[in-house]
Amino acid sequence: MERTQSESRHTGRSITTPLLHALFFLSGAAALVYQVTWARSLSLVFGGTHLAVATVLAVFMGGLALGSALLGRRADRTARPLRLYGMLELGIGVCGLGFMLFIDHATALYAPLARTAGGHPALLTALRVALAAVAMIVPTTLMGGTLPVLSRLVAVGDDERRGRVALLYAVNTLGAVAGVLLSGFVLLRQFGVDATMAVAVGLNVLAGAAALAMGRAERAAGSVVEPPEAAGTRPAAAASWTVRFVLGGIAVGGFCALGYEVLWTRTMTMVVGTSTYSFAIMLAAFLSGIALGSILCGAWLARRRSRDDDHGPVMAFALVEIALGAAALATTVLMSRLPEHALRLQGVFGGDGPTPGARNAATAIVAVAVMLVPAVLSGAAFPLAAAVVAAGRRRVGRAVGDVATFNTAGAILGAAAAGFVLVQAYGVERSLLLLIALQVGAGVVIAARAAGRGAAAAAAVASLVLLVALGAGGARNLLWNPRYFAIFVNNQRDLFESRERIERGFEIVDVVYYHEGVNETISVIRPLGGDQAFIVNGRSEATTVRADMQCQYALGHVPMLLHPAPARVFVLGSGSGMTLGATTLHPEARSITLAEIERDVLPATRTFAEWNHRALDNPKVRIVHDDGRNFLAVTDERFDVITADPIHPWSGGASYLYTDEYFRLAASRLAPGGVIAQWLPLYELTPQDVGTVVRTFARNFEHVLVWMTWWDAELIGSNQPFAIDPEALAKRASASAVAADLSAVNMAGATGLLDYCLTGTRGALAFADAVDGRVNTDDNLRLEFSAPHSIGRSELMAANMAALIGYRETPPELAAAGAGGRPEAARLADRAHVLALGGALPGPEFASLTRALAERHPDYAPGVYLRREEAAQRAAQPRPLASERFFITSGGRQRLFQPTAVAMRPSERWSVVAVVDPDTREMLAEAYLPGAPGDLDLAEQACASEFMAALRASWIASFGATVVPQDAERALALARNSLGATAAAWDRRLPPTVR
Repeated sequence: MERTQSESRHTGRSITTPLLHALFFLSGAAALVYQVTWARSLSLVFGGTHLAVATVLAVFMGGLALGSALLGRRADRTARPLRLYGMLELGIGVCGLGFMLFIDHATALYAPLARTAGGHPALLTALRVALAAVAMIVPTTLMGGTLPVLSRLVAVGDDERRGRVALLYAVNTLGAVAGVLLSGFVLLRQFGVDATMAVAVGLNVLAGAAALAMGRAERAAGSVVEPPEAAGTRPAAAASWTVRFVLGGIAVGGFCALGYEVLWTRTMTMVVGTSTYSFAIMLAAFLSGIALGSILCGAWLARRRSRDDDHGPVMAFALVEIALGAAALATTVLMSRLPEHALRLQGVFGGDGPTPGARNAATAIVAVAVMLVPAVLSGAAFPLAAAVVAAGRRRVGRAVGDVATFNTAGAILGAAAAGFVLVQAYGVERSLLLLIALQVGAGVVIAARAAGRGAAAAAAVASLVLLVALGAGGARNLLWNPRYFAIFVNNQRDLFESRERIERGFEIVDVVYYHEGVNETISVIRPLGGDQAFIVNGRSEATTVRADMQCQYALGHVPMLLHPAPARVFVLGSGSGMTLGATTLHPEARSITLAEIERDVLPATRTFAEWNHRALDNPKVRIVHDDGRNFLAVTDERFDVITADPIHPWSGGASYLYTDEYFRLAASRLAPGGVIAQWLPLYELTPQDVGTVVRTFARNFEHVLVWMTWWDAELIGSNQPFAIDPEALAKRASASAVAADLSAVNMAGATGLLDYCLTGTRGALAFADAVDGRVNTDDNLRLEFSAPHSIGRSELMAANMAALIGYRETPPELAAAGAGGRPEAARLADRAHVLALGGALPGPEFASLTRALAERHPDYAPGVYLRREEAAQRAAQPRPLASERFFITSGGRQRLFQPTAVAMRPSERWSVVAVVDPDTREMLAEAYLPGAPGDLDLAEQACASEFMAALRASWIASFGATVVPQDAERALALARNSLGATAAAWDRRLPPTVR
């Protein structure tokens, strides 16, 4: 036995080289590349619902846990651990190739089985688990064994080697950081999914081959390395109990760590966005912290000497768990005002501007500020637990394997619990507090255990009482104000520029609905007398603004009217429900299927009942809670109309609803003569990106029409010619309910509807050629990686419109129907539209164009819409109503202080009367006035008069009619207080439903 130990030590010293660490770095990079690409690939098979995604993650991590448990024991029995490690890496590479072959046939296998399951959640989950296991369980089991095997190689014997497990863990985690950044920023974007998977296979093969080559020099330390326990030495009972407590603690740590990550990431997406780059940066930040923590812990373990009765690592582990809970609490407090903190950081780094590098740097800073400290402590916990368990069991491979197994099992449960149970029952903030209490409680129990069983029992009872108390409090927040997150809109940040504006926002914005759902944080807000907005993860996705409604109604009415008898309809995504509601108004529709991935969106949809015609209560509507693309892949139904209003393609996962494979799938689900409509945003996409969507769409539909609304385009496609009957179209468009919708957005009648058609198939393809539009596929993911670079670039709306109008034509289908014969009207309206989107509304050229349209083509629908927007914009400009003149002394010099009341109308139904100082541009007070346009004129004058009268009276009372105040700050404070009291009085006059 002496010879075995000696040679084992010699082997560990000779093999522990930078090359070995380099191999394990590559292995970690490959593992994260697999996790990213396999999750993407399987989401296209199983769908993107949270349950489907969580199933894939659980199987992946379950394989890691299984491998740690099984191969950790095998590692202690092998005489040549390096050779075993090499074989594991080669096996992972072979399985990676197998996954690439399997995934090509997975949908064909899954779809008929899913139809057999009949939409039953339990059966579908069982099917997904089975197929995911077939695809991933073997390679992930092999991955799970790599750390225990290498730990067995490097950590046998001397005290200083206990820190080497920590270093291995850190190196592997740093490899994972490299993997997530390389895949997120380089490999997927430049080479596509398949090639990225092939790179991961190559990394495994390289690591495996190199390990086997190094293993030829590995000296077999006897025929079998027997565990010391086999010689009759068993750990003491106290040590055994300590090991159990620490394994339980590391399981709790894994549970909490993944729970924190899920909840923190959910919250951070509200301010950093949901692009693939944001997710990659957030994950990299978390993993970097884990690696740093492991390195620091390894250095501490390497410096200290162990003793038989050493409780140092146990107490250190307990203190780390307690500190981790405290750090998570501090992070939770910090996140209570995350939008404010994030906007300041982004402002410093220019992250709210159009430069992708600055925006990504700002995202990284936000992620580090939120997650680094807890992640560092989480990284220290693993090697500490491994050191305790190895000391208690005297077998390194099994010890590391058991710690990894318990930690990973806890992580699986934590991710599932956070996403499915805690958020639904308690909301994000209370869920975080429950996790914090659990983690601190576990640390206290372990620390108390080191002091004796009685103390441990008392600590466990106290922790349980705290958890029950927190759980009994329900979803009521202790630290966060839900209204704060409900009113935050990432792409309309002015409300969060200062604390005063936030407080004012609480007063003037009504939160109609707020819910922290499984996938998203959803809110519906309505400013005083203003337009209602539907917000998802801090992003406004639908509003009752006329321009927004025009697009939403067009996506419903245009395909329905272009199909002669649309009996069966499929709507992808609910949102505000306006598109769905538009389809319900057509009497030809007998059945309408709505696919909505997030159940908690539907209550928000109901708040738009006034505009969506109570669509969710319509008996023709069937609601399917599923990923829309996955539903189409599984169903064997055929539809006359398919219409989709997905979220922007830069949002993670949404780009799969703009790919060649999706459009091909949709085409296959259209009945003969079927019509499809697809939303195409003209903002935050370059002309090439727009051309990419157009080309990809046109590849799958022989006949294409492009509709142009205010901020958006709508692609209309069919594989049979559009047969437009002018009389039938006019009759159907004039039906009362349909006509009311179309009139509300200036598209009334058949002529008004067709006036918005920009071009047909030939013009669409010519445009795509001119801007070098490429084909977007599930593999190359062009849009997902190019679109985020356009975030915040407001100039792109005008650029896209200008590019598209160059290919205006009258499609043959419209010409045959006698429509589209007004080229001069179209030319004038197109130029005015470009000016408006470029910010030149109102302006002299725009006004000249709208006058010409009014004189020569008064009934041209886009021209009528332009004049309506012009009137609204002019009303929104500040109009002076009243002012007062005072003098104050500032810096030893007199200056004129001329507070002026101005009126602005952000919408037709409400006005803002503000008092401003023209010299400093400071807004001293503001009042909100809802009402009809005629009533608003009188209310504005009355409000302005009251502001000036109150200011004049208080000024004279304080300073007299002729005295010039010497204290400028006192004078301005008096003005603010007086005007503020008047504004508050006007606020109290608001109807309760508006307030």
